[in-house]
Amino acid sequence: MRDDEDDDGPVSALEDLAADHLADHGWGLPAESRAVLVESLGSGDREVRLEALEMLAHSLDDGLAALALEVARGDADEEVRAAAVRSLVPGLGVAAAAAAGDTVTAPLSPAGAAAVGHGLRLLYFDSGAPKGVRRAALETATHAPEPWQEGAVRAAWASGDSEWRTTAVDCMSRLPGFCVELAEALRERAPQIRLAAARAAGDAGCHEAAPRLLALARAADEEGRVRMAAMESLGLLGDREALVPLRELAESADSELAFAARSALARIAGAAVAEEADDDFG
Repeated sequence: MRDDEDDDGPVSALEDLAADHLADHGWGLPAESRAVLVESLGSGDREVRLEALEMLAHSLDDGLAALALEVARGDADEEVRAAAVRSLVPGLGVAAAAAAGDTVTAPLSPAGAAAVGHGLRLLYFDSGAPKGVRRAALETATHAPEPWQEGAVRAAWASGDSEWRTTAVDCMSRLPGFCVELAEALRERAPQIRLAAARAAGDAGCHEAAPRLLALARAADEEGRVRMAAMESLGLLGDREALVPLRELAESADSELAFAARSALARIAGAAVAEEADDDFG
């Protein structure tokens, strides 16, 4: 048998596993499929490991979460380690929502979620770990907020390192009490930080950032991605003062900017209708 045929085996098995799982729409995996996934996590082919981690993100349970943490701690490839950390995001977020009282099916038990949180904390504080892995650990951990994360995010923001500051802004969208910093981040010179802040301000509900978001949305010399993110956040905030400028932007010759403006207008209109309905039934 040719070597390339051997190499196709794990990839083909994972593709079949992914197709079966997408049809099932659940967290759990049949025993045989789970065995394929676990075997693939130990493959000598980094692409197979990366593909397995994509699948793991949507098939999580306590045991697979523990395996992901093992990969995050010990894989020889930094990209694989960071991917292993980020594979925990969907399950950790759902587990946190369930713990907060939402009626969702959590893939992790309370003990499993606590173990993941502890493992991510250890990775973040491991000074010997690559920066990309530590950043991923902090970003992932904030999907299930814990007290230690505030200090870590403030340290990242104060670091002067643009990558760490970008991570800090991403985390601020999921933690309370950072609207002042997010408003400051919207004025950063580094475009990746402005982009992260433009996305985060709406998710964090920072209404005081609306004037700066509107300025970014209207700035012809600003990067398109930043302008569109600012519009999305204006929509999330339901900022009615942005209606007239957004209507002007909706007529833009740039189809992407025009679509972003129309989407924001629709979201603001929906928020207004919801408020009126609450008033009627209040």
